[in-house]
Amino acid sequence: MNSGSPIAARLSINVLSVLLVVLIVAAILVILWGISKILEKYKISDSYAEKNKDRPTSKKSINEISKRAKLSADEKELFSKICAEHPLPNINYILNKTNTFNSYLKTEFNSLKNTEDENAKSVLFSLRAKLVKTFETSAVIKTSRVIPIGTSFNYTPSQGIHFLTVLVDTNQSELHFQLPEDLPAQDRPAILSKIKLIFVYKDSMPYEIEVRVVRYQKGKKDTDLLVCTHSDKIYSRTKRAFPRIDLFQDCKFSSVKPEIEGDKTEYKASEKIHEGQLLDISAGGCRITTKLAIKAEQYLKVTAPLDGKTEDSAIGFIIRTTKTKNDEYILHIKFVKIEKNIVNRINALACGYETF
Repeated sequence: MNSGSPIAARLSINVLSVLLVVLIVAAILVILWGISKILEKYKISDSYAEKNKDRPTSKKSINEISKRAKLSADEKELFSKICAEHPLPNINYILNKTNTFNSYLKTEFNSLKNTEDENAKSVLFSLRAKLVKTFETSAVIKTSRVIPIGTSFNYTPSQGIHFLTVLVDTNQSELHFQLPEDLPAQDRPAILSKIKLIFVYKDSMPYEIEVRVVRYQKGKKDTDLLVCTHSDKIYSRTKRAFPRIDLFQDCKFSSVKPEIEGDKTEYKASEKIHEGQLLDISAGGCRITTKLAIKAEQYLKVTAPLDGKTEDSAIGFIIRTTKTKNDEYILHIKFVKIEKNIVNRINALACGYETF
């Protein structure tokens, strides 16, 4: 004898049918979402850019890149202007695979160079920074044997003093570096010691490599060489927010007392002035070396040729201090107040749009 009613049976079947339809629709939506993510990832890949490198740049591409790079309205306007003024092929390919767009940014900067439109220059450099950050490549390096001759390296023996060296030769077992002429004898690494070097691989990300010193020898034209072993101890590093330039310029600095007046902070500089050397600088800060044992977390007024040419001043905050082997102190300074025109001149040098 059947205990269930026909109405209950039909209701049960209808509920199951609805649940089945819901599950099917949900599964389809998940599949479509997965496909869209795969396509989205593919469209920003190197292979997609390579296959479509000759496709004309479209407004859709400009909008997609602007969204991906999180461009402001002013940055997007400048980006669109450059793409419209130059016969650019696929902008995705240019930004992914070549350095062509930087030449157009330089052309745009040259048109602004002799003007006083510091806001426009600032927009240009912020656009460049965002595009570099978005499209920077991160080639994976597993061995020093793939590093090309001519690559520049930074060697830092004294807790902050950087010395530039260049890879001038290599073979299956050794790396030959040109010994920096300004490297003091006491800072030369000992034979069989391990040292760390910083380099950028083919305009990609910065890397740190640990190598062992084998010997010193003479190279072509009686050049002093530092010979090291090859290494697979290579680690990627975080790319700097602002490109940096080495200066080694005399500078002056004085202590500063911040005073809050309403919603503004005024910086009162002391009349007592000290001398030091400006080692390097970026739009975000600088490093100064001095004989004075100055502690961190203090404000300073720095006066020097901040762009290597014109003497300017900026207010900075010492984020840390390191002592060198020569009993000098390196002040790592972050700018808290600096004029926009000075920042633009520093960026122009750091980006290679201007020269000393």
